[in-house]
Amino acid sequence: MEKINVSVGNETYSVDKSTTIAKFIEEYFVADKYNYVLAIKDDKLCELGNAIDKDCKLELVSTSSVMGIET
Repeated sequence: MEKINVSVGNETYSVDKSTTIAKFIEEYFVADKYNYVLAIKDDKLCELGNAIDKDCKLELVSTSSVMGIET
């Protein structure tokens, strides 16, 4: 399977191409996996079911953030 790079904050993760954002969170953010409700992928708001199909910058939106509370 082809690998792509996903940057979150100052960390970069190598994941399988077409991995969903939800699956990425389950693998790398286990302790907080139920706290995330949306993501911002390359400056575009998206749902956790969206696939990651190329190298990208990802910002996770948690239930404690203003945006997360309003969804």
